[in-house]
Amino acid sequence: MTQAWLDILAEAGWAVPLDEITWCSTQDDNAPGQVNVQGTRLRRAARNDGFKVLGTIVTFDNSDEVELQSRVSKAWRAFYKYKHLLCCRGAPIRARLKLLRSLVSTSLFWCSETSTLRGLQETMLRMMMPLRKRLAESAEVLMQRIGQNIKRVKEDYAFRDWGEVYFEHVFTWASHVAGLGDYDSDRVTHRVLEYRNYNWIWDRARQNKGNHMHGRKVRVWRWEHRVDKLFNRGDWQATARSKAAWRTHLEKFLSL
Repeated sequence: MTQAWLDILAEAGWAVPLDEITWCSTQDDNAPGQVNVQGTRLRRAARNDGFKVLGTIVTFDNSDEVELQSRVSKAWRAFYKYKHLLCCRGAPIRARLKLLRSLVSTSLFWCSETSTLRGLQETMLRMMMPLRKRLAESAEVLMQRIGQNIKRVKEDYAFRDWGEVYFEHVFTWASHVAGLGDYDSDRVTHRVLEYRNYNWIWDRARQNKGNHMHGRKVRVWRWEHRVDKLFNRGDWQATARSKAAWRTHLEKFLSL
């Protein structure tokens, strides 16, 4: 299959050096296996290392931790690149929050995990709005005051939690992928949605007395878990195909 893919690229005038091609498998790294093309043995990546595809690190160990840490690292690089602007106390906080949203969060929201994002956002905001420790003030009271200040600023300037933004992206993506079934049902993105979907997962759970057996017999964990929960395992795709109807469920989705 790899050779066929290289042949298709060659027909379009493109080429990929064989020493830059990497493959991976969901099998244990010690399991035998190799891929040879034109007499060259292609490099095999470890399951938990994976490789980069369209800017995203894809791993084969049923985890997105590597990609998440890569996103966080890119967000911090963006933050420190513009730290002289973001942490300039002489500049209006409204303008600095706008910069944080446009320069840092865009580096982050390619792939994300909500719990990590909340901590990342709080850390950056503390650096942008430092408070001096008052005389005889305990560390606990200082941290409470910092937290209250951040909360007030976010409310005053309608600066949303990144965890909430992350879930809205998931919500919007669900509508987009479900809608593909109406006009491009053969697209791989939609077919992946249908493959081993939550109906399949719940069927396996019934066979295993309620246990999904993730990481053992069922090596899947899908982004639509929260959507499935919102509709109580009902047919959410029928609603998601209408963007207007789907949008009415956003508030409840974010509150789950």
